[in-house]
Amino acid sequence: GPGMFFASQGTLKSVVAAKTATLLAWAAAAHGDRVGGLLLAGEHTELRPKTGKRGALQLIHALIKNSDPLSGISRDWNPLQLNMALERLQHSVRPGSMIFLISDFSDIDDSTADLLTRLHHHNDLAAIRIIDPLEKSPPPAGYYGVTDGKNTRILNTRKDASAYRDFFNQQDEQLTRIMHKCRVPLLSIATNDDVVHTLQSAYGMRRTKTAQLQNRGAA
Repeated sequence: GPGMFFASQGTLKSVVAAKTATLLAWAAAAHGDRVGGLLLAGEHTELRPKTGKRGALQLIHALIKNSDPLSGISRDWNPLQLNMALERLQHSVRPGSMIFLISDFSDIDDSTADLLTRLHHHNDLAAIRIIDPLEKSPPPAGYYGVTDGKNTRILNTRKDASAYRDFFNQQDEQLTRIMHKCRVPLLSIATNDDVVHTLQSAYGMRRTKTAQLQNRGAA
């Protein structure tokens, strides 16, 4: 969604998501697995799974196309996109697949839990949340101009700081509760994190192999 084209530190959330997906794709390709994808950027882009390098490159090309903020932020965004995609996955993914959900999950709701539960019956799921440090706590007290690319507003953190933190905490608790209920492991990656190190720590990817995959992904 539009919120993915943002970062106060490091790189855009959309770029971190693309890098994460790329590393996971190369890791899967290195094991001889097939790689496919379903990308949401105002519209659904479905990639049929392909074996090895072909599958990884197919995903990378689609990620590049969908990670452009100039085109992506102008698209109409339906807040139900995530649920629509999960519903679509139930009919398109082969049972026994490993599914990584990479998002900031800003549009998650209680209906998402039912969809995740159904997907989890026949597949392995893992959720990776992309987050910016500024989302956890507001900037220093002051007035800040904010925009979604179309509309501009003024954020007053002198009086709205408490509401700012409460909003994030409520969203964070909802996401944690839903993933726990559905038994889906949740990993968070910040825009200023070392993506390779975080994935290594979470999934046990070997340092030498991951470094190779990173270089191949960058190429």
